[in-house]
Amino acid sequence: GRLCAETRTDKHGEFDFAVVPPHPRVFVRAPEGSGRLDAFGPPAEDCGAALAFVLQQARTLVVHVRDQAGAPVAGAEVRVYEERTEAAVVALARSDEHGNARVAAPARAHVAVVAPDEAGLMRWKFDLDVPEGGLELDFELPQARPVRGRVSVAGEPVAEIELVLWQDGVDGGWNGFATSAADGTFTLPWSGGPATLRALDPAGRFLPARCALAADGPGELLLELERGTRRVVR
Repeated sequence: GRLCAETRTDKHGEFDFAVVPPHPRVFVRAPEGSGRLDAFGPPAEDCGAALAFVLQQARTLVVHVRDQAGAPVAGAEVRVYEERTEAAVVALARSDEHGNARVAAPARAHVAVVAPDEAGLMRWKFDLDVPEGGLELDFELPQARPVRGRVSVAGEPVAEIELVLWQDGVDGGWNGFATSAADGTFTLPWSGGPATLRALDPAGRFLPARCALAADGPGELLLELERGTRRVVR
């Protein structure tokens, strides 16, 4: 996306934009020091509609990031997602030299930590209840390496397919996600051990697919999708 316009709320908390593009998305930044969370709106269906935002009271998350040997991981990205139908990042931070990060969160949240290296391994904690007094979380980021793959249909590459690699038997072991490029290729982090690759076409042209990765390491990941036929069910 691109930034189209900026404005500030008045003393009544109201705002307006003179000119907006089709289906705009509005981001609201809370006043500094207010103790409130930022807010994201879903794409607006009608440019003339009135939008309402409630800036929630922020709760404190203290996140400790370590590697498999227990050493602190500096520079890891910590993301806090608001738990709702269309999840949105409401806070970002990076771990310091001690592997610690302090970040604001809503009462219900998902939290992800992204490794600072090339592979960009992710680890998640879902459906967290964050009390008013705050919460401390521990994350372990194992070593990972990037693995590459290709998505095709009848031998032809397919772009814009969403891919997720999940480490089997690991709580929150969502290694990462990617979208296939124009030539059907993608790259995902793999931390060793058996894992499952899932593919989904957001446009609904092809059926979902999955494949298993062996514990001794994958070669190139090749996913062949099948076309689906739309059906109406009443």
